Amino acid sequence: WVSYPLSPSSYSVQDGSNNKVKLSQRIALKVFHSLGASGWIKTIPAEIKNHFTLMYPSSSLSKELDRIGFVWMPQDVINEGSLVELKDVKRNKKTGKAIRTKGKTTKFKMPVPSTAEVAQHRNNLYKINTQLVRHCITMDLTNSNLNALEIELAENTDKLRKSYIDFTSVQLTRIFSRGSLEKGGRFYRGWWQGIPERHRPHIRINGKKVTEVDFSGVAPRIIYGLAGESIPVSFDPYDVGLDAWLGKKDVRRPLVKKFLNAMINDEDGVYRLGSSEAGILGLNHKQLLKQIKLTHEPIFDSMQSGAGLHAQYIESVIAEKVMLDLLEQDVVVLPIHDS
Repeated sequence: WVSYPLSPSSYSVQDGSNNKVKLSQRIALKVFHSLGASGWIKTIPAEIKNHFTLMYPSSSLSKELDRIGFVWMPQDVINEGSLVELKDVKRNKKTGKAIRTKGKTTKFKMPVPSTAEVAQHRNNLYKINTQLVRHCITMDLTNSNLNALEIELAENTDKLRKSYIDFTSVQLTRIFSRGSLEKGGRFYRGWWQGIPERHRPHIRINGKKVTEVDFSGVAPRIIYGLAGESIPVSFDPYDVGLDAWLGKKDVRRPLVKKFLNAMINDEDGVYRLGSSEAGILGLNHKQLLKQIKLTHEPIFDSMQSGAGLHAQYIESVIAEKVMLDLLEQDVVVLPIHDS
């Protein structure tokens, strides 16, 4: 069965983003109704919060499709002018702090300045996207396993709405934060970025298995580098001196990592350690903060001043260089932020 969205919101000829069908909804409906009138498809009506309208080829159409064989449809590369976005968060005019609804900030787009630097960002990403659309980037999963993954993704959302993985979303957009071209700058909108980490080994590029290369503790390491401080390669920034520490296998490590990375991106000082996390760590918010200060004393003040977003920019520069260097060798790179 193949999804065939009928809603106008699923179509846009003008929209430069890569999450809509770039065709006329009126023409798409004509095609759909013609297929039905010809007896070439069977259909299942859409179910709200479950699936779009589904269609399946009748025996006569199946034979015709078998005769034609698989045909690869090239994807248009996104216009260079849409490849860089600049965003900020809405703030309280009196306090200057970000306005939060249910703990989340509201972001809005800002005009992107016309500079030589921005032009280079766009040109580089256009090259990268031109390579990405030439390859088949998908997952090696059965239909039932893919369905289970999509249900898992839905369980991680507030509305519990089933989220289909759009395997056509292979082009990237570079998004800068806080109204600055030196904050954020990561690459977004590749479908592979939205799946849980444990499913990444199932990603395939032209049917071949992928290898993931991860930079451990990249944000704190960059902040150390910016401060002119040298740390050993073996140094684990998430080992903050907790008792009976078991290294990277320690169940507390992901919690320390989450806390530390939230802290360095928390410009308004609103992040707090959750009670369940505190129970596992055996420390409250202030006690964990004290351990981090003892471990990272040379950069502790920087970590509390929102240095994480500038570190993200440095990290994005590295990611861009990796992608461009390997592009010259025709090696496909799928960025997942710092890996």
